[in-house]
Amino acid sequence: MEQGPTRKNYVGLGRAIVVIGLLALSLLLVWLLYNARFRAEIEAPMESDSLPGAPADTQAEQEEMPPASQEAPEGEVMHQRTQD
Repeated sequence: MEQGPTRKNYVGLGRAIVVIGLLALSLLLVWLLYNARFRAEIEAPMESDSLPGAPADTQAEQEEMPPASQEAPEGEVMHQRTQD
């Protein structure tokens, strides 16, 4: 007569679960390290990526510059080009 699963079958199943779990954990660790490396490169790009001598065009510098007004300074007349 056949009986249900034996203890030996459960040991094999347990080992399979442990192996699959370890594989999943190792893949998760590799994925997290891989993403952390690229996230760090995006937030702080390496200096070799920028061209030497190129002006830095940052948002902070743009905010410091006042907008160019269309009005002439006091006492001066704006000259406009006329079409001939």
